[in-house]
Amino acid sequence: MNAAERLGDLRTLDWCESVEPAAFGEFGEPRPITQNSLDSCRITVTIGAENVTVNVGKLSKADELAIEDELVALSGDARVVETTPASGSGCGTAVVFADGIAAQSVAVPPSGDSRTAGQACDIARTGAEAIFDAVESGQIAHWEPPGPSLARLPACGILSDAKVSRLLNIEAGSMRLTPGEHHCEWGPARGTPPMAALDFEAAGESATGAGATGKTIGGRWSIVTPTTTGDVAICSVTTEHIPYANGTGGEHERAAIRVMLRIGEVTMDANRMQNSEEGKPDEGEGEQACGVARKLAAQAWPRLPKP
Repeated sequence: MNAAERLGDLRTLDWCESVEPAAFGEFGEPRPITQNSLDSCRITVTIGAENVTVNVGKLSKADELAIEDELVALSGDARVVETTPASGSGCGTAVVFADGIAAQSVAVPPSGDSRTAGQACDIARTGAEAIFDAVESGQIAHWEPPGPSLARLPACGILSDAKVSRLLNIEAGSMRLTPGEHHCEWGPARGTPPMAALDFEAAGESATGAGATGKTIGGRWSIVTPTTTGDVAICSVTTEHIPYANGTGGEHERAAIRVMLRIGEVTMDANRMQNSEEGKPDEGEGEQACGVARKLAAQAWPRLPKP
């Protein structure tokens, strides 16, 4: 069973329609909530006074997943596997199809709640089984993006691999595109710095985090947000696009560039960017990561469809 044949256009999958929230009814009260991705459906399952959030349907290449265990073999050479979520929290499972494409189900319980933490893995597995049932029964749904949507735009077609690699001071050729084409990444696998990513995603009402600033970059109003974790500097630059036609209400499509560098790491164009208005780094430990992120946004945003 090949995902590419059975799922149709991988860019427009409607997982909130394909996987009914009722599939999680045995655990509690399920309902879709504000969506944060063009590639999955975000559902909350209320168990007592706590909520477990499950994201269903995100596609990836199986060889890029951190697979922990083989859980069950399915028909058509498909299988369900246990995975370590990229975020490092919660429980992950995935349906791996014969062509090496995996559809993920990741459940995240509230921090510190041991009761729902124990159920999160069962919820994640139920999500994976619901994905397979929808595929096997031919119940996969799609949504129709409006003309200026980012949904049918390949994320790896916006920025030059050579230019991104030069800014990160890495060898060219590391560019990776997810099957749904909404995430493009450069650098070592699994989020090891130095790395950069361009995402087309969904987002609810924008909340400006600590240290975030708003400015016009590449002709579009953008939010620049620097953060640090240990010795790693992270910077994101986001710009809102049109309303998300497949959302639960109020979401917008959004383009986001994220850069991750070791603090003090030297990139190829660091000195050049210091003299560029678009690439001028923000102050603080993450200044170089923000310098790279702003430089990439200045190149990418003019290539996005006009809202």
